[in-house]
Amino acid sequence: MEAQIARANLIFSGTGIAFTLAALSTDGTLPAHVRTRMERHALGASLTPGAIHVIAVKTLHDVDEAGRFRSGVHWKVRGSAQPQWQVAAPARSTLPCSCRSLLAASDVPCAVRPHLIILAKKADRDVLAHELGHFFGNRVHDHTPGNVMSYVAGEADVPVFTKAQVQRVQETAACLVRRGELVPSTQHP
Repeated sequence: MEAQIARANLIFSGTGIAFTLAALSTDGTLPAHVRTRMERHALGASLTPGAIHVIAVKTLHDVDEAGRFRSGVHWKVRGSAQPQWQVAAPARSTLPCSCRSLLAASDVPCAVRPHLIILAKKADRDVLAHELGHFFGNRVHDHTPGNVMSYVAGEADVPVFTKAQVQRVQETAACLVRRGELVPSTQHP
């Protein structure tokens, strides 16, 4: 996981966002194989707001195409497994200096649907960064070789975001912080 995070930090370096490993759990309660939508939803049943939850599994099946496997997925929890987070964003003054320019959020709590990233053991070094791209609002794949949101590698060693994708990442990150879904870390890698 540390190598995936380091690679994601390299790829996200132009966005002003960096990632740290806050906690690592190896309690053995997670399934090794995730095959269905319901199993994906169940992974999110005990999540709490404040961090990006990345769950590593041995295999991750494609839920739309039988027999196909995925390296990673950004997943929004739905259904009976969905916890209802009631979050109120912190006041602007309590945010670290990199977030102080964000507009202060309303003090009214709102229901937030949790989402997570599921990574398969076979995931190559750029998969976490790609799924974080989805997490931060880039829902559509880009077919340009070398783009973070593409399945096609480019000639450069490090995939890149377009200016529009960087802006979407920054705006989504600000929104997630304002809503209390993410809490900025004061530790930087």
